[in-house]
Amino acid sequence: MRTKTIGTLAAAFLSILACGALLFGGSARGCTDFCYSQGDTVLAGRSLDTSFNGNLGMLVAPATAGTHGWVSCGGFDYPWVDGMNDQGLFAGSADVPAPCTSTSSRQPADHQTFLSGLLANCATVDEAIQWCGKQPTPSLDGWVHQNSQGDYTFVTVGHILVADRSGDSVVFEWPEGKLKTTRKRGRYQLMTNFLLSDPKAGGYPCPRYRWLPKLITSTFITTTQPISF
Repeated sequence: MRTKTIGTLAAAFLSILACGALLFGGSARGCTDFCYSQGDTVLAGRSLDTSFNGNLGMLVAPATAGTHGWVSCGGFDYPWVDGMNDQGLFAGSADVPAPCTSTSSRQPADHQTFLSGLLANCATVDEAIQWCGKQPTPSLDGWVHQNSQGDYTFVTVGHILVADRSGDSVVFEWPEGKLKTTRKRGRYQLMTNFLLSDPKAGGYPCPRYRWLPKLITSTFITTTQPISF
């Protein structure tokens, strides 16, 4: 069997995401995040199928004595919703259609605070799971209200896919304000705009989530040989 080069694999996945956007259209909730691994090659990324295209840039946070360096690309007028650190840990988020209301005495983190903390402190999926388990439920830029007693009422409007350099990945979700994780099984994991832990909450069936696995299966050649660079 012949092998795929990493460039071919990356180009194929970009084509897959582009086809998904063209076939199913862009919307405020038209995002697809993925992790795919084959041999020693690991690909992770996301599409952001929205009409927003203003004030784009790159945010770079250097490593310190106790934290990892990381980089994110996005818009300065819009929350940072993805990034990768110097340990090869990727994180990307997407909207969910039916966020649940939570109440807590701890202030919920917004998108940038939560993602920057995750990327600065974690190198693997297992570390990310442990770190997230210790954090208060985030709002991810959902609405937040603090009452006179200091308690917070808020909604969590997104979920997050995290992938590491080994090819492991996980999706973090907070239905009913409680952290739930969905681990990768097999070669790939996809996340679109419905809760994997509770598809009945809305947004499912998702055409992209149902169609992309078929395209992935037909695009990549299974091989026991190493991926060439």
